[in-house]
Amino acid sequence: MGKKKKSEVLEYEEEVAWENTPEVKFVIEFCEQLLAKLTAHLLEEPDELAKLFQKLVRDLSRKYKMMLDKSSINKIYQELVKRKLVGPSFIIDSVTKNKSVRSRSGVLPVSIATDGNTFSCAYDCYFCPDESVKNGAPRNISRSYLSSEGTFIRGAVENFEAAGQIWRRLMELEFMGHPPDKIEIIVLGGTWDSYPAEYREEFILQTFYACNMFHRISLRLAGDLSHLTREWADQNPFQQGLGFDKERNIIRHLRPPKSLAEEKAENQESPCGRIIGVLLETRPDQISKSSLVKKRSLGCTRIQLGLQHTDNEILKLNNRGHSVEKSVSAIKFARDACYKIDGHLMPDLPGTTPEKDIEMISKIFLGEDLQLDYCKLYPCLDLPYTVTRKWKEEGKWKPLAEHDFPVFLDILRFAMANVPPWVRVNRVQRDFPEATEKNQYLGFVSDNIKSNLQQYVYNELAKHGQACYDVRSREIKNQFPSDFSTRAKLFIRSYRASEGTEFFVSVELPQRKAKGPDDAILMGLLRLRLTDYDMLRIRSSGAPK
Repeated sequence: MGKKKKSEVLEYEEEVAWENTPEVKFVIEFCEQLLAKLTAHLLEEPDELAKLFQKLVRDLSRKYKMMLDKSSINKIYQELVKRKLVGPSFIIDSVTKNKSVRSRSGVLPVSIATDGNTFSCAYDCYFCPDESVKNGAPRNISRSYLSSEGTFIRGAVENFEAAGQIWRRLMELEFMGHPPDKIEIIVLGGTWDSYPAEYREEFILQTFYACNMFHRISLRLAGDLSHLTREWADQNPFQQGLGFDKERNIIRHLRPPKSLAEEKAENQESPCGRIIGVLLETRPDQISKSSLVKKRSLGCTRIQLGLQHTDNEILKLNNRGHSVEKSVSAIKFARDACYKIDGHLMPDLPGTTPEKDIEMISKIFLGEDLQLDYCKLYPCLDLPYTVTRKWKEEGKWKPLAEHDFPVFLDILRFAMANVPPWVRVNRVQRDFPEATEKNQYLGFVSDNIKSNLQQYVYNELAKHGQACYDVRSREIKNQFPSDFSTRAKLFIRSYRASEGTEFFVSVELPQRKAKGPDDAILMGLLRLRLTDYDMLRIRSSGAPK
């Protein structure tokens, strides 16, 4: 009994000592001042919050004669919340996160890579990188990707094993201050339907299993296996490129995976790592009744569909292997099966012209047959392990971006200015790095295009008095408008898409000096679809087998 009391006293003394450290006092005062100022004056713009954060940190740094970065503040704040010394606050949580853009849309995207050693794609598009042993690379990387990309760097460290990638990424995000409670899994690599069925099911099973087990190794939740994470983190694994191999084996030994159905059911009640969506990427000619049913059984909610272009001659020249008619039918069948459609568009392909690219964008954003929910604008780039690079060297392909950059920007500006308010543009330009000696020139080469191409496009929009009103541009993010409860309005936008009527239902806060009907802060949304035909009949016979 005496020993127990002595240990309790020691524990209490350690807690008091920790609470009285300058770092902890710094963070406590930071929390108090931030909330007090926000209570006195709610902020209208996101940059006001950033300026307030910087001022508080600057003032407290002078007072305590120390400088704490965001991750240090967030780490101490999370510990204070756990010890119930401060109350949880969404605002404090959001302003102290590193790279807060990752989770400010409400869902944390988590990307994982498939294995290139497994057959990753049955096709040979000429613009698509094929970093493989047969082409002189040291290892096989899934088709369409390069080993220099972030997701594939992490994937290689974990030998492209799904569970290891999940644990590594969730720990990394947690260390940055992003609680991985509600996540969307993004599976990258090749064409999903080209992988063997057994590989696909096992990969998704391991993904759900890893998310279900994460709470046990989470430092934030003080899981019963969190000591494994602490010991691993002490080795600086993210800088050193250390795998989670030993720890992974211990976790598997304690609780091996169940069936996919059981892991999916368990995930619905998981204290963290709850998967609210799974994104798989494929081609229009891989969409069939059976493939859509199978994807749904794997938990897929969104399909990344490589449309690339709407001109059949351009598709044929680039060895795409499918027609625009196939894209039209694929989108219709996927919509009818209640999937969200994420279309990839590729301006500046070999064989195109500015007029043809403008026509493509008009068909997709202003027409009915190729309407999207999400969109990625991926201008064709000069990349290693591609046929298009050879064409460029031989003078057969002369990218518009290189010889007439202003016109190239005009095409992208036209696209962004005409994005419907129900479409979210996730990216402008693929996430390839620029080719440098550091990455062994495994990146894109361009005299004009830089990694911040999207910012160039937004600058052009502003220069011409235009704006983009897509979902992403209008999301509320970290804004805290003071009168949202009285100014918020319900909007119902209807539009025609793939032989049906779509309804984009949203709650929005019109800007005080709105430049148009779509200039509003988007607070929440819902998508509904009514087809022109009997869905019961289509389910039994309408989609290709």
